[in-house]
Amino acid sequence: MTLTLIIIGLLALVLTFLVVLPLAFPGQADPLPDDRDPHLLELEEERDALLNAIRELDAREDLAQARRDELHARYETKAAKVLRAIDERNAELSGQAPAPRPTGPRRASWSWVGLVVIAAGMAATLGGWVVPRVGDDTTITTNREADIAAGQAIQEAQRAADRDPSGMTYAALGDVYWMLQDAQGAIEAYTTATTEHDDAPADAYLRLGLLTLQRDPALGRSLLEEARAREPDNPNVLGSLGEVYLQEGLYPDALAAFEALALLPEAQGDPMVQERIDFLQDVAPLQAAVDADPNVPDLLALADALWEFDARTAAVQRYFRILTDFDAQEPIALARVGELLFLEGAIDDAVEILTRARDNAQARGVQLPVDTLLFLGNAAFARQEYTLAIDAWEEHLERAETPGRVPQLLARAEALAAGEPDPGMGVVSQEVQALSDGPSLYAAHCASCHGATGGGGTGPRLAGNGDVARRANVESLILYGRGLMPGFQAILTDEQVQVLTDWTVDTFAP
Repeated sequence: MTLTLIIIGLLALVLTFLVVLPLAFPGQADPLPDDRDPHLLELEEERDALLNAIRELDAREDLAQARRDELHARYETKAAKVLRAIDERNAELSGQAPAPRPTGPRRASWSWVGLVVIAAGMAATLGGWVVPRVGDDTTITTNREADIAAGQAIQEAQRAADRDPSGMTYAALGDVYWMLQDAQGAIEAYTTATTEHDDAPADAYLRLGLLTLQRDPALGRSLLEEARAREPDNPNVLGSLGEVYLQEGLYPDALAAFEALALLPEAQGDPMVQERIDFLQDVAPLQAAVDADPNVPDLLALADALWEFDARTAAVQRYFRILTDFDAQEPIALARVGELLFLEGAIDDAVEILTRARDNAQARGVQLPVDTLLFLGNAAFARQEYTLAIDAWEEHLERAETPGRVPQLLARAEALAAGEPDPGMGVVSQEVQALSDGPSLYAAHCASCHGATGGGGTGPRLAGNGDVARRANVESLILYGRGLMPGFQAILTDEQVQVLTDWTVDTFAP
């Protein structure tokens, strides 16, 4: 009996030990199997990795601000998608119905109409001109709390649309994707709002139109026109539609849109709007005259007006029409075509066309634009035709209001033509060889005209300018100049040109 009691007591102690040990020393116990959903675990791990990457990106100082912003936007968009997938997986596993979202679409400021230029590729048509980019207030902030809030906004908007499908709820969902720069998500939500429901707001048609323009310009314009029909006094709609009409050459329609915009309080006194009205009041009658009776004087006046407005591609189309349909030797038309060829990097063709333009102008007693001679000199110098470059630059100096850097270039051409060492190379080695990074080169040579942050000044705006995305174009401008902008081939080394070109494109391209 005693032995039995002893054995029972020992077993009790062993059992007690086995129960107490995991509680006293949890680290020594084997973990229980994780019965959570494997797909959900993967999504949560991806979410944590993205949020950690965002936090680490905030602390990095070795990247340019533009590059950090680009990576932030990419990580935020991905994190928002992952958060949405987590919510959808949780809902799928739990079978819970989505909760409503009481918010509606937001109204953006007039300045974001610049998205039309980016979305529709207007930079190719309107040359160096672009309207201001979307401001920082239209993006989700880059701290972790804002990232989480962005994902929650998508979840809530999706729940509201699923719970109460309507044009308003799907437009609100599209607005969230729009703010996160998720084009595909925005297109799907806005398409549902506008095609399956009658109560979609004008902004849904507007934003879907902007997102559609590059893929289908006709459909994009019709969506913008529907937005105007639904809300005639929406400044964003009027501004965007005016830009589309302007890009398509529908000048009377563009004028009507901008004149309507100018009457609204949001745009009264806006110099950008007034600039377009002034331009269109000149060009619309010229286009009407050309349509009614095509002739060289009206075509030339129309092309010149477009050129001065920096709509260079549209202008050259008219110049080409003069050369092909009316007068193959018209000096002004040849000059502008030659200038555009030079800007596109076709140096050999540019020299030939610009030389023909100068010869025909002299034969007919026509005065070429003063910039044409500068272009001819730059193109000839690039081809090492120094005598031609000297003649063109000397003629340019006789007419130019300010000499710019032409005297220095002229001295280089004269020395090289005489077989002497290039005097510009010594300047490079002594004065600027220490400048080897993009910000320093930009500050030294570009900021005084284009602004410290690329916002423009005496030179055009660079930030958000679609032409800046064309690397070859930027490099050509840095080397050879354009109009009153001097070329820097005499100042910068080849390596510096590459560094400055890369930095400008990476920093300012949309």
